[in-house]
This record gives sequence, structure tokens and C-alpha cells, in this order.
Amino acid sequence: MNYLKTGVAAVAIAMAATTMAETKTLEFDFSFPINTGGIVGVAYDQNGKSMYINKTQKTFTAVDVNGKPYVFDYFHWNNQIYIGYYQDALQIGSSSSQLWNGELVLGTEITDITKVEVTAMAPANEWGAPTIMIATATDKAANGEYQVKDQMWCAAPGETPEKSPKLTANYTTYTWEGSAPVSGNLMVKGYSGGNYWYRIQSIKITYEGELNSKVEPLHFNEKVTIDEQERYYGTFSAPKDVIFPATAGVEVYTATTADGAVKLQTLAAGDYASTSLCASGNMVNGYLVPAGTGVLVSMNSSADSFKTACYLDYDGTAAPINTANQLEAATEAKEVYASPDTKYYTFGYADAENATVGFNWAHAATGTFAAPARTAYLAVPMSEGSSVNTYLIGSSSFTGAELVEADAKGGDNRIYNLQGIRLNEKPAQGVYIMNGKKHLAR
Repeated sequence: MNYLKTGVAAVAIAMAATTMAETKTLEFDFSFPINTGGIVGVAYDQNGKSMYINKTQKTFTAVDVNGKPYVFDYFHWNNQIYIGYYQDALQIGSSSSQLWNGELVLGTEITDITKVEVTAMAPANEWGAPTIMIATATDKAANGEYQVKDQMWCAAPGETPEKSPKLTANYTTYTWEGSAPVSGNLMVKGYSGGNYWYRIQSIKITYEGELNSKVEPLHFNEKVTIDEQERYYGTFSAPKDVIFPATAGVEVYTATTADGAVKLQTLAAGDYASTSLCASGNMVNGYLVPAGTGVLVSMNSSADSFKTACYLDYDGTAAPINTANQLEAATEAKEVYASPDTKYYTFGYADAENATVGFNWAHAATGTFAAPARTAYLAVPMSEGSSVNTYLIGSSSFTGAELVEADAKGGDNRIYNLQGIRLNEKPAQGVYIMNGKKHLAR
């Protein structure tokens, strides 16, 4: 009997353990000040607030409250809608286009969602206030409209849940909490027959399953103006075949060096198959980057905070890039050791004023350098790069000595180390160069 009781208790404990799931949350705060990580393919309206995204650009990237980026997609029945940040929220719709189906969809599939809270508002008018619908979405139709998978009947506090409650002129949290979990890509849809908009201040998703993101962002940190064109730059590589959508002025390059200069060659854009939410009709026009290939990526932008591009899984097997390329991939973080035959360069700003970018000699001091994951670095034969410390983008490269000599003519007390790298102040010890002369700091 004692054995039986112990066995029953053990079974009960095991059953309890299997039914207890970990509760997790994914939360987005769209109230000002907004830290989004960037929106791609946008233009400001006359107020410098809302951004208009045309029918060729259907995604943007926002970070959650923990700073992790996620891609959102949207749909509108006539392929055009304002979507951007206005005052204290994310605004969808405008006074110039009927709202109708203004669908905002998270480009990450979530399993076992147990609760959704959306804080939103909209103005009332002669057509009545827009309604809000919370659902999970499944595959898109040919026209880009999402298909509702699970309809979540939601309500404001103290109200009876319904399919599409009306929004009010004040921010209100509409909550769905079902008796059984649902899975899919979260959809928030606004609908109105008038020329109106709705605003979302926050989204909070409680779930017990997993997150499955098909779209990943690439963040840019270096921005410069070259030939009067302002662009962001960053290196990239991945352990899988990916596509960069050819939107928002995104360009992807390979790089080679010759005669002390770096030459960039733009990859040709094409139409590729992808099941990503960024791909309309499972096809996307963009740049195909094969797995394990190092590239340089750039994009244009109108503001410092909008500097994110997305890349998509390629549904096929990519052939190697058919062009010379000296960019080596770091698909995972690694330490690269100096070679007697090769000189390595990492990408970044090339001056203290952050006015130029290029590939800078990576191992001047230690003989090794750390290459972060999903980046690339330039590998130059020693015979070519022996005297070059920096290969500038959009200009000639320079050696440390040439840079020092050029600035020494002005006699402006600029300080450099022996490699020709500009310093913000005199070093505590060691040799430095100022006004063309060597100095020793002790």
C-alpha cells in the first residue's frame, strides 16, 4: 500500500509538472520617447511626424521593451496608408485615406498565446469611431491581405468582450484572455468607413510557447555623407542564404582592393522566393547573399533613429557570388589572428569626427582582433596592403604617414598614433605625433 501511495503521488507530481508552463511576455511601448531601432522606407509628412509607406514597402522594425528588434508588417486595402509615430503613439491611417482594413501584423509567430493587451484610441466622427480587432494571422492572400486564424474577442475594462469594440477618444487597454491558448502572428486591425486613423500606444502579449521570427534586422551604426548622399553602412554575413529587400535605397556590395583603394561592386537585384512576411506573394525583389559570404550593406535614411534593414530567409539554394570579393564572413563571433601573408581590416569610422567610414587596420597593437557575429572584415594580401592603414569608402585610401603629413601642414595640434589613427587626446604614455613631429609621453 505504501508503495502504491508513493507511486500515485509521484504520478500526480509528474502530471503537475507537465501542466505547469512557463509564462513569458513580449511587450512593445510606442509612447514617446520612442526607441524603435528604426523604420525602413519612410518619408515624413509636412509636420515631420507621420511617415508614409507606399505599396512597395510593407515592413518596419521596432524594439520591444527589452531592446530586442522585431519586424512588423502591415496591409491596407488600397495599398497605401500612413504608418508612423505621431505625438505619443504609433499612428495607422490619416485624414486623406479611408482606414478600412488597417492591419498591423507582428512578423514573429508565437505559440500558446494566453493573453493580449492593446492600448489604443481613435477619434469619433459622423461614421462612428473606428473599431479594433485582435486576432492571430496566418498566410497572406495574393493581394497581401492577411487571413484571420483565431478571432480574439476583446474588451475595455468592465465591458463585455466582443469581436470588434469601438475605440474611444481616450487611450484604453483592450484585453483578450481566452480559455484556451492560440498560436500565430498577432494581428491588430482597425476598421472605419471614414477618413480616419487609430493609434496604438502599447502591445503586450503573454504566452507559454515559443517565438519564431522569420525576419531578422540588420542595424547600422556608421552614417556618412558621400557625394552629397547621406547613407548608413554596415558589414554582414550569415550562416544561411538570405535576401535583402531592394527597398528604401538598400544596396549590397562585395569589395576588392587595388592600388591602395577599395572598390565596391553592387550585387544585382532579382526576384527570389521567400515565405517571410516581408515577401508579397512569397516573392521578394532583392539581393541574394549566399551563406558564409561577407558583404557590405548600405541604406539611405532621413533621421538618425531610422537605421534598420531586414533580411529574409531564401527558399532555395543560393549559388556562390560570381564576382571577386575580399570580404570574409564572421557568421559567428570569432578571434582572427594576424597572418604574414594577409592584412585584415574591420569596418567603422575612420576619423574622430565620424565624418568618414572605411576599413581600418584591425590588429595594429595585438596581432589579433575580435570579429562580432554576423559581420565581415576585409582580407588584403600583404603585398597590396602593407602600407595602407585605412581604405576609405567614397575616397582614396591613406597611409598613416600621409594622414599625419596632410594635417601637419595646418599646425592645428591634432594628435595621432604611429599608425596614423587620430586620437582625442595625448596618450598617457608612449609615442604620438603632433604637428608632424614625434613626441614621447612618459
